[in-house]
Amino acid sequence: MTDLAEERAAQEIWRARSRGGDLSPFDRFLENEFSSPEEQRARVSRALADMFRFAAREVPYYREALRFSVANPDGLETLSSLNILSKHDVQSQAAALCARNLPPDQQLAPPTSSSGTTGRRTIVQRSTAVLSSLTYQKQREYRWFRFDPAGRLAYIRFAQDLAPKSDGEFVRDGEAVSQEGWPFVGQYFTTGPHFGFGVTNPVEHRIEFLRALKPDYLMTYPEILEQMTFAVGDERPSESLKGLVSIAEQVTPAMRRRIEKSFAAPLRENYGLNEIGLVAAQCEAGRLHVHTEHCWVEIVDESGVAVGPGEVGRLLVSSLNNRAMPLFRYDTGDLAMAAKSTCPCGRTLPSFENIVGRYSRIAYLTAGTLTLVSILRDKVDSLDASVLSGFRLFQIHQSRDGNFEMRIVSDDPISQRLVQALAHAWKETPLSKGISLRIVRVENLVRSPGGKFQVFTSDFMPAPDEPQTGA
Repeated sequence: MTDLAEERAAQEIWRARSRGGDLSPFDRFLENEFSSPEEQRARVSRALADMFRFAAREVPYYREALRFSVANPDGLETLSSLNILSKHDVQSQAAALCARNLPPDQQLAPPTSSSGTTGRRTIVQRSTAVLSSLTYQKQREYRWFRFDPAGRLAYIRFAQDLAPKSDGEFVRDGEAVSQEGWPFVGQYFTTGPHFGFGVTNPVEHRIEFLRALKPDYLMTYPEILEQMTFAVGDERPSESLKGLVSIAEQVTPAMRRRIEKSFAAPLRENYGLNEIGLVAAQCEAGRLHVHTEHCWVEIVDESGVAVGPGEVGRLLVSSLNNRAMPLFRYDTGDLAMAAKSTCPCGRTLPSFENIVGRYSRIAYLTAGTLTLVSILRDKVDSLDASVLSGFRLFQIHQSRDGNFEMRIVSDDPISQRLVQALAHAWKETPLSKGISLRIVRVENLVRSPGGKFQVFTSDFMPAPDEPQTGA
């Protein structure tokens, strides 16, 4: 558990650069972490009311919807009356969702985009206020994770998400890129160096990158971390790492156990999406706390009404500072559990429990599917390293006929011990009766057009970019 005094002490190790400029927003973010829940809601409600007044004036999509409610001082009450905004809405109504004019103190920033399995891009315009907020959010995240800013930070991400090389080109496989300071926060604070390496490099090269540059902290995708644990067996992928940050993909309990044991370092998470930015950061108690200076989160049932504590619902996010393209009640496509009580970490920022998964996928799966997937994943997690010799990566796929295929990327032929273990676990499960499991070795696994890796895919899953019944 932490308190305001402890967080202020943690803030003191962040030394300002002489040219860093105004640091008061960082202090304000820290103070907000311990304001009362009533103060939190009042602050968010005021921010929403301001956004609604602006959107009613400048954003064609919301002009009619907000015309009769902008005088309402309770922004949260107005928010609950709005329709849920889907990814399809953002794609089809992109022009109408953009503001005609921005406030004098804001400018357009480079847009961002995301893709679903159909490959259609969702383009979102951003204001400079969004990028400023991201800087404050990242520093909060690193402070919560107790990262020492003097340390060495590494990213293993897609080349387009890394800093470009000195010639402006994206880093290629086999190349690493370095910067004097950490991304975003390095312009305000004195930090150690930052290194970037492409996710498309072979797993052995990623391990060599870590062992050669000896970073203290690593941010990457959980599948990349898990791949490296398989590749090194009983060794540590890196002796230098003191902390890990997982991004973009869901971390299961089994993955967390495997990764933390192999790296001998804690694994922390954040939650965000390209359309909004960073939404929440994980505290030491495991909760995801919302960056309420930037956005507001709702967890609702199928009718859009808030679920009760401990219940799972659809996760909606509303932007509080992106006047270039305001998104209210945006459906992330994820499920999350509403918090049951105040967080034991001591912070009062609203929080929610673990991300469960994309509701648009789960809703269309046949009964028992997720249980069968869990059985296969848990069996892999329980096997000795000797059984997993050469094992690199796997993906479970469900065909339209209901049968399953487990695709394995492996340096060596799949061992019979592994095949027998998986087959036995499958046979012993009553839910598998009449459903076959085929185990195949493949050269590589195809990612979605958006670049995300999915451990489980199914032919029953509809394309998430398209409007779906009940969504």
